[in-house]
Amino acid sequence: PGSRPGVAGRGYVSPANGMYRPSKAHAGSGTVRGVFMPRPKSSIRDLFGRRLLELRTAAELTQEKLAFRADLDRSYLGQVERGEVNVSIDNIGKIARGLRVRPAALFEGARVE
Repeated sequence: PGSRPGVAGRGYVSPANGMYRPSKAHAGSGTVRGVFMPRPKSSIRDLFGRRLLELRTAAELTQEKLAFRADLDRSYLGQVERGEVNVSIDNIGKIARGLRVRPAALFEGARVE
């Protein structure tokens, strides 16, 4: 209970725009849960996703082809590229193998402040 969007006492972050969406119970309540809170576009997830997209397109791979190579779902790779999900270290390894790069290459140029 409480882990699904819309359940009393819980909100969620919209994957479409990174904004916090309060549950109906807290909408407009004046609490933090009643306020839209944008996620910074320079978050490590966004930087990682942009770098993944850059490496994938440079390798001339579709999301589907990379997903097959990495043994991951295509829609998951799309979410990673858009910075919508946190990526586990295991999946970073799978993505790197699929791209045939070192895992560190996925973080090159990323600066988190």
